[in-house]
Amino acid sequence: ARPEIEAKIAKMAEKEASERAKFDEARETGKPVLLRQWSSDCHDPKEECSLDINYEYAMPDGSVKHDWHHTW
Repeated sequence: ARPEIEAKIAKMAEKEASERAKFDEARETGKPVLLRQWSSDCHDPKEECSLDINYEYAMPDGSVKHDWHHTW
């Protein structure tokens, strides 16, 4: 069980370091940096789309911005 736990801890640390580097890049460049991208069911029942592409950005001020685009 110990190797599994250590592997999970290492993976979490790697993810945090990667995210921290993206926030540093956003702060240095003054531009948003993509953190994650994924697809999900359309969030707007009024749109005739079946899939949204979601984006999460690290912003220069340290916040996270979520944006999405409908697919048709």
